[in-house]
Amino acid sequence: MACLVKGEKVWGQVCNHQIVRVQIDACGVSGQEIENENFQFVTGSNYDIRNSNTSINVDAVSMSGFQPPGNSLLNLLNSRVGTCPSGQIFVDPYSAPYNGIIPAESMVLAFIDNNPIAFTSNNLGYLCGQSKIFVIKGISHNSFAMFINKANCPAACNRTINITLGSCTYAIIYNGNQLEDVNGAFIRVDNGRVMYEPSDGCKPDFLPCDKPKFIIGNQSPNACASSGYELPEMSDFFTGNAMYFSGPGRTGTAYAIGKTINQSMTLYANDSHSCNPTATANENNLQ
Repeated sequence: MACLVKGEKVWGQVCNHQIVRVQIDACGVSGQEIENENFQFVTGSNYDIRNSNTSINVDAVSMSGFQPPGNSLLNLLNSRVGTCPSGQIFVDPYSAPYNGIIPAESMVLAFIDNNPIAFTSNNLGYLCGQSKIFVIKGISHNSFAMFINKANCPAACNRTINITLGSCTYAIIYNGNQLEDVNGAFIRVDNGRVMYEPSDGCKPDFLPCDKPKFIIGNQSPNACASSGYELPEMSDFFTGNAMYFSGPGRTGTAYAIGKTINQSMTLYANDSHSCNPTATANENNLQ
C-alpha cells in the first residue's frame, strides 16, 4: 500500500527539498527506541540550518529545533564506517567549512532526540566513497515516541508526519499496520509515494558521490573588456551552486552567472557540493 506525500507550497517559496526516509520502528532495545528515531532528507538548494525553521510533529508529539550532533555521536557513526580516503562520512553542518549552510543535493540525517543512541549496523563501510551525510539532532528529549509501530497500532492506525524545512511543510501519511512488526522497519519516500520497508539494520541512506562535469557555454577568450563580457552559463552541475570566483577554491570575489564584467581578469568556474565543499577539484578557469 502506498500513500501520497503532500508538500505545502508557500507563495514565493520553492519547496525543493525531499524527505527520503523515516525510521518508524527504530532499532534498539526496549525503552531506548525514542533515542534512535530519525528521518533523512535531501536538500534541493542550500539549506541554512542555523536560521531555517526545522521541525517535525506527529499528532501531539513534536520537536521544534535542531542542533549540532556533538563529537561523540559523529565519532561513533564514523567508527562504524572505518577509514575512508575521502575523509569522514558523517559531518557536522554547523562547523567549518559549512558554518551552518548545508549544500544543495546533500543528504541529512536528523535524529529527533537530543541524546541519540544511534543504533545502526556495526558495519557501515558501504558508505565509504559516497557523499557526506550531514548529522543534526533535536534540542530536547521527548517522553513519548514520535512514531507508532505496528505492535502499538489500533485497528485504525493512520498517522500524519509533518516535517517543516524552512518555509515548506511536507506531510507524510502512513499506516503503522502496514509495517512489519520488527525493530528497524521504516518507510521510504520515493517520487512522492510512501513504501513500507522491512528492517535493514537502521542503515542510513546516502547519495552517490558524483562529480560535476565542466561545460562552459558561449566562452569567448578574446572578449573585449571595453564592451563588457557576460559570464556564460555552465551545464552538468548537480548542485545549483555554480559561480565564478576571482580566486581558486571559491575564494575572492564571487560573480554570478550572467553578470557583465568590464575588466581583464582570470575567473574560476566552481561548483560546491557535499563531496568536496571547496570544490577545488571541480574547477575550471576562464581567462
